[in-house]
Amino acid sequence: MLLKQFDFYCKETNLSKQWNNPQGEGLANEFELQPDSTVVFDRTTNLIWQKGGSSRVMDFADAEKYIRGLNVEKFAGFSDWRLPTLEETMSLVEPKRFDNRHIDPIFDQTQEQIWTADQKKSASSNTAWVVSFRDGLCADDMLVNNIYYVRAVRSTISLRRHKRGFHSKNELRTMLEKYSFFYCEEYAPYEYPRRCDPQGKGLSHNFIKQRNGKIVFDGTTGLMWQEAGSDSVMILADAERYIRELNRHRFAGYYDWRLPTLEEAMSLMEPNNHNGLHIDPVFGEQQQDIWTVDTLNFLGDPFSGWLWWVVSYKFGYCSGSFFYNAASVRAVR
Repeated sequence: MLLKQFDFYCKETNLSKQWNNPQGEGLANEFELQPDSTVVFDRTTNLIWQKGGSSRVMDFADAEKYIRGLNVEKFAGFSDWRLPTLEETMSLVEPKRFDNRHIDPIFDQTQEQIWTADQKKSASSNTAWVVSFRDGLCADDMLVNNIYYVRAVRSTISLRRHKRGFHSKNELRTMLEKYSFFYCEEYAPYEYPRRCDPQGKGLSHNFIKQRNGKIVFDGTTGLMWQEAGSDSVMILADAERYIRELNRHRFAGYYDWRLPTLEEAMSLMEPNNHNGLHIDPVFGEQQQDIWTVDTLNFLGDPFSGWLWWVVSYKFGYCSGSFFYNAASVRAVR
């Protein structure tokens, strides 16, 4: 049962007497209101939610029409909004009440009961699951003749965000091919995988500039990048120091900037060359090669432990670099 599987809170009432979990603690969500104040990104589930939602209650057919309208107008810059699943909606339910609602106060409180996309069909009736933040529970209700609010959601691709070492060429190749990252074999060093995916198309991004152009939010991965980065190339120790200074000065209002993982940095790689770089022109052109947080630990390589991965947007590949070599920094969070 999903309530117990995810430890979702669900109050026990007559509506939920067959399914409840009053001892559930819910998820440890990490909500972040985006600068335009219309959407909330949950770093725990990698979901982007409407902060508010529909201004009125509506039946299920009108709820689907409302979603189509959001996508036509590209609400908040996106065109892939949808009704949430029951699991996604229950991830917002809080055991504690805030202003008489079982949902974090970062969200508007008007949408007290919302439709989900999940339905139950039988010979006698068709019902859909509804989540009540007013009562802290979920229940199924008829698709017709019942009206509730809508809070739309959209998904992002989850990329690894923690440091690791790559121990073989096959391990690196698997990662690159998993996401179909572009990798230019023409310039790749001979000791690295050849023919990884020179036809790779990479990710289909949805970049949005924020904070007066200082940062770029990627709606595809949920990552927030510096639009530019360091003004000069530097050794790894100075790159780490540069990150600490960004956080000390709360660059663009945040203090959790870090070096990207190899997957994150490669996610920006474009097969097309823009102004001499394989990266979207929404980003600055000065940072041609950037440090990542990941190490190169190929078995049998005498230099393992001395090399860190660097991504080159100039040449369209990634390779190991000694920590005392120089590259630029483009921080991420």
